[in-house]
Amino acid sequence: FFGAYPRDLSTTQSFDSYSPYNRIYYSEEGFSNGLTNNYGRYAPDFELLPDSNRIVVLGDSFVEGLQVGKDENFSTLLEERILADSTKELLSEVLALGYPDLGPGIYLSEWLTAAMVDKIDPDEAIIFFDLGNDFQTVDRVGTGYPYFVYESEGKAELDKSRQYRDIHMAEHYVFRGYKGIQPVLILRSNFLTPRLIWDNVIENDKESDNPDGRENEPANDEIDLPNGFVFNAQTNKEALQIAAAQISMVNEALRQTDTSVKLVTNPVFTKAFFEQELWNTLFGDSDLLLPEKQLRDSAQQQGIPFLGLGIYMEAQGLSPADVQELYFDDGLGHFTPVGHEFVAEAIYQCFYAKTLSVEDGCDLH
Repeated sequence: FFGAYPRDLSTTQSFDSYSPYNRIYYSEEGFSNGLTNNYGRYAPDFELLPDSNRIVVLGDSFVEGLQVGKDENFSTLLEERILADSTKELLSEVLALGYPDLGPGIYLSEWLTAAMVDKIDPDEAIIFFDLGNDFQTVDRVGTGYPYFVYESEGKAELDKSRQYRDIHMAEHYVFRGYKGIQPVLILRSNFLTPRLIWDNVIENDKESDNPDGRENEPANDEIDLPNGFVFNAQTNKEALQIAAAQISMVNEALRQTDTSVKLVTNPVFTKAFFEQELWNTLFGDSDLLLPEKQLRDSAQQQGIPFLGLGIYMEAQGLSPADVQELYFDDGLGHFTPVGHEFVAEAIYQCFYAKTLSVEDGCDLH
């Protein structure tokens, strides 16, 4: 493998290497039971009609949306809203490309971008950045995931000591058909029988499961977050720099193909937040919305239209109880059907109906 690198992955690998029409069972949050589409994604079929305006949504498990029916995913609901707008002359397709638990090192990677452009030829890309776990821990190398370091001039590069290993692993994650038989991944999949084995036999024997090594203690004891490193004064700056650089690099690459880029951030909340009656994101010296505001500033500098869902929720007058209804696991999990509806409406009103302002979290520049 090492002697074969670098290669043109857009031509040597297949973008649709997920298995089409697989049965999906999911019961960890809510329950869903359905088939993947013609591209192996848990979404309606990708028609890729001639002359359609193709909008891809790039992100992690929030974009994949296994927790709800594929017709309830915010990407599908966004397409319905755009198509219902009689003022739009172009036929639009919204295509959800979720890579669960892998972070922007994969879903914003040059490998995926090249393959996506080659196969889908999108007109727009919406980056859905999850503030809960899409920032990379920068004070130690996580296990099993590509690890980036911040370079000068706004660039993020793979750590040279792990570069070839990380490239190899990234290819495996992006091009599922390239993996071959992976017994552990099969056991951890959403196929019903293997999932029952994993959940009831293997997982029960483990005290904790942290496959990506991304947990870190927060700097402020008042904030209870599994990824509290983002609020750590010693690592916060570099974590944000890496995220901004990854967004910048995919923005530059897609602009060269005449694909416009938009950025949406998904906030992260704590148990303490939901114990309040009134909205408050300030805990000691930490602000839950600070990473979102800093990515907004970065998007503004890059000329990327931006929607911060946390700022939007606050502007809409949501209470902690209202926010809790948008997520499973008492506000700490993935989107509920209500949450998907909420997100679809927010994205539509910001980028397409253009009814929102900067004060609403929508910055169109």
